[in-house]
Amino acid sequence: MTFREFLTYVPFVRIFVRPLKSPGPVPSEGAKGESNAPASPAYKRDMRLTIAMDALSLLLMYILISPMVAMPIYSRLVFHPISENDDLSGEIKTMENYFHCHFRNITFKAIDGESMHGWYFERPGANKIILVSHGNAGCMEHRLPLLPLLLQTGCSVFMYDYEGFGSSTGSPSMAKICDDATAAFDYITQKLDVKPENVIVYGESIGGGATSTLSTKRKVGAIILQSTFTSFPEAAADKLVLMRLYPAFVFPEPTLNNLAIMKKEHAPLLLIHGMKDDLLPYRYSQRIMTEAVEPKTLVLLPNAGHNDVYVIDVNVTIPALNKFIHNLN
Repeated sequence: MTFREFLTYVPFVRIFVRPLKSPGPVPSEGAKGESNAPASPAYKRDMRLTIAMDALSLLLMYILISPMVAMPIYSRLVFHPISENDDLSGEIKTMENYFHCHFRNITFKAIDGESMHGWYFERPGANKIILVSHGNAGCMEHRLPLLPLLLQTGCSVFMYDYEGFGSSTGSPSMAKICDDATAAFDYITQKLDVKPENVIVYGESIGGGATSTLSTKRKVGAIILQSTFTSFPEAAADKLVLMRLYPAFVFPEPTLNNLAIMKKEHAPLLLIHGMKDDLLPYRYSQRIMTEAVEPKTLVLLPNAGHNDVYVIDVNVTIPALNKFIHNLN
C-alpha cells in the first residue's frame, strides 16, 4: 500500500483524495536491459498525476494537523484539569493562625461569563498582594505548599483556578488562561481595592505565560516566573518532534512568549527554576535572564525539579523571595 493509498483510509482526507487508476505496468525490458517500447504518454501523465496527488495529500495533512488548525485538539493534550473537593479546612486554619491572616473563598466572573473560584489569604496591614497563576495540571489545591512560602513574605495571596480547573466552570485554552489571569487581576484591583502597582503576579510553568501576557495588558508591581519556558512554540517543539515542522508564526495567539515580553520594558522580574527540572529545563529561564532587559534576577535551585519547587531548596527560595519583595518596597 502506498502512502497515498493509506491516506484514502483517513476519513477527513478521503473526501479530498480520489482513487486514481493504476498507471499500468512499467514497460518491460529486453534481455540486454533495453526497453522494448517507450513509456506511453498516458503512462507518463498518470505518473505525474499520482505524484501531484501524493504531494497534495501531504500538504493537506500538514495543514490539518498544524497548530493554526488543530490547536483545540492540542489544548486537550496540554491541559489536565482536576476537580478536587478535599477538606483542607484544617490546613487553611493552621495557616491563618500561623501567619495571622484571614481566609476567604472567592467566586468571580471570567471574561466569557464562566464562574471562577479563588482563595484569598489577607494579611492585615500588608501593602502587597501576590496573584498566583498555576500550571497546566491539577488545581490550586495541589499548590497548597506554595502558600506558606508566599505568606511568609508578609504579602497577602490570591490564588485561583482557570476555567475547567477545580470548582471553576468552563474549559481551558491558551487564550482563556490569559483572560482568566486578567479577570483575577481585575477582581483584585476593583473588588478588593488593591492598587495595580501593589500586585505581584506569580506564574508557575504554563502560568508563567499567562502572567507575562497579563503584564502587557495591565500595570503590575512585579513579576515572578517559576519553572516556565521561553515560549509555548519552542517548548512544544522540544517535546514533540512533529512541532518542529512548524514555524512559530503558525501558532495562534497567544503564544505565551515570555522571552519576547521580557525583552521589552517590564516590571521587576524574578525567575525561579529547579536545575533538575526534566519537564521544562532550566535553560529556558537562563535564556530569559540573558536576553531580558533590566530589572531581572535569576535564582536556580540545585536540587529541585518541576513539581517540588515548594518543598525542595526552600532555604534558597525563601531568602530570594524576601529580598526581591523587600527591594520593591
